[in-house]
Amino acid sequence: MERRRSFLKIYGVTQDPETKEYIIVMQYANNGSLSSYLGHNINKLTWKMKLEHLMDIAAYLSNIHNVGLVHCDLHSGNIVLHDGNDKMSPFICDLGLSRPVVGSPESIVRGVLPFIAPEVFHTYKFTQKSDVYSFENVERSRIL
Repeated sequence: MERRRSFLKIYGVTQDPETKEYIIVMQYANNGSLSSYLGHNINKLTWKMKLEHLMDIAAYLSNIHNVGLVHCDLHSGNIVLHDGNDKMSPFICDLGLSRPVVGSPESIVRGVLPFIAPEVFHTYKFTQKSDVYSFENVERSRIL
């Protein structure tokens, strides 16, 4: 069985000349964001396809957590779909707000409000549990 990639291909790094922020140049996701795709194609997806996408997203989020990171901004706009050789696959992207689990200072709350765990507004701290809350809201958003 061929092992599937967890992320799109990375081609390099560039820097915004005005903000000086670094940007990762990645492979183009030819089906756009999950949010956009579902808006146009929800009736084309079978229950099996929906479940496979959710399982892939959960596995990819687990990969992020297993290397000691918190995504901090997981929502259906930060999940993209790419049609590869044999099937369409979801990928988690926009890791710009990601932080290490250990030693991460309290941060400014940023992101899409419906996908932010309520405790984050009290503690100002994103955790892997708050990422799971975001994933659950992705699941409820329109995929099911």
